[in-house]
This record gives sequence, structure tokens and C-alpha cells, in this order.
Amino acid sequence: LYSCFGLNFNDTNVCSTHGQCISHNSCQCSPHYYSSNCSITSCFGVLSNSSLSCSSHGQCMDHDQCSCDVGYSLSNCSLFSCFGISFKDPNVCSGHGQCVSPNNCQCSPNYYSTNCSITTCHQFFSNESGVCLSRGKCVDHDRCDCNENYYSSNC
Repeated sequence: LYSCFGLNFNDTNVCSTHGQCISHNSCQCSPHYYSSNCSITSCFGVLSNSSLSCSSHGQCMDHDQCSCDVGYSLSNCSLFSCFGISFKDPNVCSGHGQCVSPNNCQCSPNYYSTNCSITTCHQFFSNESGVCLSRGKCVDHDRCDCNENYYSSNC
């Protein structure tokens, strides 16, 4: 009778349940399992004990099976979004920034707010009542779309 790492050779948990104990402290691992006690697998080519497994945004639970952190998805945890829009979509962050992590926009210059939807027109924020002298709408940085019969850069 022999054992592997404190468990009898016929114990259901021997070799981390991913192999067979073939002699004292010697496991023969199932496919896709590694280490002396078969406790390491891989997810999409990265070993489960690496900080890079599951795109560094989840845990490798079984061969090619990630459990993603909150806000990350896809089989390898590489997809995230900002306010319901994929980080790859050109309209993410109101089209004026980059989605750098779940619900975290990095705004382009002259754009503000959590989703980069606010800019300025002639020193007023685009969501303020006095923007464009209250005679138009701020449509881009320092660019007013004036009401009828109003003209100039700030109406």
C-alpha cells in the first residue's frame, strides 16, 4: 500500500482528483494537468498558477474554464464594458475616450464625467444652463449649434 502526498492511492481526492497515484508520492496526471500532485491546469495556454491566466481578470478553475472577476466576460475574461458598451466599440465613453477597465473611462482632452459625455463651450460645461448664452446647444468642444436667428461661435 502506498500514498501520494498524505492520501491513500485509492482515495477519491488523490492527485488533486486529476490523476492516479502510481507509487509513493508519484502521480500520473490526467491530460491538461501538471505538477507533482496534478493540481495545476491551463486556461488558453497559460498555466493556472500564473497571474496572467484568464487575462489576469479571473481564476482558471479547470482546463480552459475561467471564473471571471466582476465586470469581465468571455471564456478567457478578456472582454469588459463601460456603462453597457463594449470597450472595443467606437461609441464607448460617448465616443470621447477609452474604456480602460469595467465602467472606467479615460476621457479625451476637453471631455469630462464618468462616461466622457460632457465638454465645454466657451468656459461653460455643456450640461450647464448658460452654455452657448442659453441660445443653442453645445455639440462639441467650443462648438455651439445655435437656435434660429442666433449666430457666432457662442450664439
